[in-house]
Amino acid sequence: MKKLIIISVLLAFTNFAIGQDKKSAISINFGVHQTNSYKKLVYYYTCTEGCYPTQQKSATSFDFNILYTRKTKNPKLNVIFGIGLNQKGLDGLGMWDNGAGDYSPEKYNFRNTYIGLYGGVGYSLLNSQKTNISLGQLLSPEIVTQNYENYKKIALATRTNLTITYKLINNLSLVLTPYFQTAITKYNKTRLLVSSDYIPFGYGINFGVSF
Repeated sequence: MKKLIIISVLLAFTNFAIGQDKKSAISINFGVHQTNSYKKLVYYYTCTEGCYPTQQKSATSFDFNILYTRKTKNPKLNVIFGIGLNQKGLDGLGMWDNGAGDYSPEKYNFRNTYIGLYGGVGYSLLNSQKTNISLGQLLSPEIVTQNYENYKKIALATRTNLTITYKLINNLSLVLTPYFQTAITKYNKTRLLVSSDYIPFGYGINFGVSF
């Protein structure tokens, strides 16, 4: 996270230094999203002491990204690249062995942290003097930062953004971005016991600034 913040600050100063020619912009965005899995129940780790999930629901986690947007020859079309950090997971209820062969219900929270890379295009739906609304479609390889034994190091997702930008001053805008993200590939290596594949999807909203 610290490295991403340092990179974002450097990119922001670089953008100011080149005079912001209006052809490109850098946005720093942070928000929350609700993630779930298309298939359930997901055994999210190997439980040697005896346990199994009985209920699972969507979980709330954070999302952070830095996006670089540049206009093309078509004034309505942009190319977008970026990097980010987010968590995905599930909240649920399961049965745990107390060591004596008796099972009792317990709540649990499952989270994996991912580094996301973004690349895609955006199309301007509305462009006025102060406000811009654009629709973006991004391909996102995601690199898991823990639980390597059970989850793929790199999985693939796609994210659809609706980006609303409001200009405050010449080189500074506020950004609001609701989005939907869905996995293209499964995120687990193999299914544990009778587990379903972990195929996450989610929706969220980010707030940010654009330079």
